[in-house]
Amino acid sequence: MNRSFTLAAAVAFVAAASRAVVDWRVFRPDSVPIGQLLTLLVFTVVLAHAVWMACRACSGEPGVAGTAPRAVWWLWLGVLVIGLIVWPAAFQPDRFPLASLLFFGSLAAFPAAVVDGLGRDGRLARWVVGWRRALVAAALAVAVVSAAVYFTAARGSVGGVDFYYYVCAARDMVTHRAEVSDNCYLYFPGVYAFWRGVMRAGWVSEPAVQCCYVAVLLVNAVLLAALVMRMLGRPVAAMFAALWYLVVVTRFDGLAGVSEPLATAVVLAGLLAWGGEPLRGRRGFILAILLGVAMGVTVYVKQQAALLTVATAALLLCRPWMDRPRRHTWAHLAIVPAVAVAVFLAGILLEGRGWTPLNRGLAMAAGYGREGTIFGNLYTQIRGDESAALAAGLAVLAWCIVFWKSRHASRIGSGAFQVASFAVIAFLASLVQFSSRPFGHYMLLGLPFLILAAVLLAHEIVPWMTGRAAQSHLTAYLLLGAAAVVFANTSGRADTLHVWRPVLPRDFEPLPVWHRQPGVASDLADLADVVPPDSTMYIVPARRNALYYALGTRTANPDGYWFFLRDPHTMPWNECAFVLLLTRGLNEYDLQFCSPSQMHAVRRELARRGFIRRLSGRLRMMELHENPARRG
Repeated sequence: MNRSFTLAAAVAFVAAASRAVVDWRVFRPDSVPIGQLLTLLVFTVVLAHAVWMACRACSGEPGVAGTAPRAVWWLWLGVLVIGLIVWPAAFQPDRFPLASLLFFGSLAAFPAAVVDGLGRDGRLARWVVGWRRALVAAALAVAVVSAAVYFTAARGSVGGVDFYYYVCAARDMVTHRAEVSDNCYLYFPGVYAFWRGVMRAGWVSEPAVQCCYVAVLLVNAVLLAALVMRMLGRPVAAMFAALWYLVVVTRFDGLAGVSEPLATAVVLAGLLAWGGEPLRGRRGFILAILLGVAMGVTVYVKQQAALLTVATAALLLCRPWMDRPRRHTWAHLAIVPAVAVAVFLAGILLEGRGWTPLNRGLAMAAGYGREGTIFGNLYTQIRGDESAALAAGLAVLAWCIVFWKSRHASRIGSGAFQVASFAVIAFLASLVQFSSRPFGHYMLLGLPFLILAAVLLAHEIVPWMTGRAAQSHLTAYLLLGAAAVVFANTSGRADTLHVWRPVLPRDFEPLPVWHRQPGVASDLADLADVVPPDSTMYIVPARRNALYYALGTRTANPDGYWFFLRDPHTMPWNECAFVLLLTRGLNEYDLQFCSPSQMHAVRRELARRGFIRRLSGRLRMMELHENPARRG
């Protein structure tokens, strides 16, 4: 009876799959009721099969539950019960991605339940393995296409207040080196070194620097894939890690143009060079130098990246459990911090401003204001991507389990576990940032290491399954389904990359940068007719540095492109050829940096100094004031 019931359910599954292929509308919210009802009927048959197999598993007789253990059957039954409950929402993947993924993923996994229920290998089992591989290949292909479509459409959305601060300062360093304010070194100079190199290579236009930033994100993904490939030798795991990174960065201000991806790319490159190999002998000497260079350069790029260097403690943590012929030597371990410090200080001095970049950067880090508590700020990030938060918790738990279970074995000293330990510590250290602010882009510093740790530790944990759990095809499908959750858009934001929905350009809605919104863009076109490139200008509120870059102008503020408004009484107005007041389209952060009363004070000072208003009948979002004394 068990075999007959299983075969009948299999026939029903094939019928449902055929219907789904013929009628694509079954996956759309406006599908005809007959498609949804037919799918519900088939899902009910699948659920009945799961109930039957769970009851058989409870009988305790050997072999009656096939190749899957009792726990797997009950887990499978629970998944299907939830799928039945969420059935009406499953046809709206835009609004309910997890419900849709669970429902249709369960249908896709049913052949594995059939084979496990029959409890034998053979042609059908080989077909199920092939079906699983085909699903994985299709999912990865859809993810690659989705990522390509998204980032192609999102290039023009790259930008934020930090991004334009960096590129404006770097542009001035290339063209007007002597006039750049030391205030720019409130951020460490590595980020400017990168953008100066980009601009000297000829990529100066706004679309060019935006594309370069997207390339930095792709480099992080490629390095992550290469590192997983080196550690595990599994192309599927490597592609999954890279795609997971591209998905999750869009949920944490990945398109804001911040410096975290620059810092993480350097660390990933250092880890790829090291690869968990023993730091001993001539090769270990070279690897220690490369790892030290990576640590030094990443801090040179960003102050907070110093948190990532804490992860080198993994070398000390794993050392006692390494086989003596592979154990790191103390001399080689000492090379890493020594080289890191030397590279960092050399980078500071090569900037040509003495110790000013170091002093300004440290003062900035020490004086950073606080907003909220670390727990409240972390909760904000959890709400941004629950799947990443769950993966973080499981990765840390898996690391503790592997470390405890293997503390007397050589597994802890393996290269993969050392790299995973580095990644876990780096991710946990990066969370210290949230003791000050809840900014989403802080997560970008730890995300690559979260993904690296999760993938490597999953590879460590899964082989521990023994007996029927290891032989069960259904177990493999359940694990794949859990991994696929990261591709669902749980945040509800249309401007993020998500795979579980149709791959069409209209489905991706990256938000345009502020100065490319219709009203502001129209005013910029009018300003370009009046304001010559390379003119000195002062923009109020001061944080809208994107307008300097779009117009090709530079700031007249002695503080450089800093976000805070300078006191009108100390501002050198005679150095300003133009002053641009932004009067509409401002957000709450703009008003924090420039209140209406401060705007009125600036306007009053301009009138007192004889500035002339231009384009008053054409500009809708701003006011342009020209200094007649600076007129050509």
